[in-house]
Amino acid sequence: MTEPTEPAAAGKATKPASTVMAVHLDEQDAARLGIPCEPLEIDIKRITFAEARSVKKLTGFTVREWFAAFKELDPDALQAVAYLAIRRGGHLDIRYTDIDECSLLSTFDQGENEPPAEVDADGVPAPDPTDGAQPPTT
Repeated sequence: MTEPTEPAAAGKATKPASTVMAVHLDEQDAARLGIPCEPLEIDIKRITFAEARSVKKLTGFTVREWFAAFKELDPDALQAVAYLAIRRGGHLDIRYTDIDECSLLSTFDQGENEPPAEVDADGVPAPDPTDGAQPPTT
């Protein structure tokens, strides 16, 4: 598999595209789940086979479908990312359905950590072709 990269600006080298997403539970949701109210990060290009199978079992999405569904803000895709981030944060006793009542809008970082637009034939997130694009000057 190849490392996704951001397009190079004039005369600059390419750098890896960000595939890290932050999941933030609000205080009420974190308290209900019994976990600290702290950001949980997940690097989606580091999804394991076991995690991919878990996502498929829970949502029915293949990896490619899951990335596309996340981009479309499908609630099942969003919940799967939150679930994996929570479990990677060491909270293995949390079940997928335990987060059904969590606040959707406060859960995901609204900053620069957006899901990849597409994946290549190997399932690797592709870089966003508009990253770093500059409007033409006249």
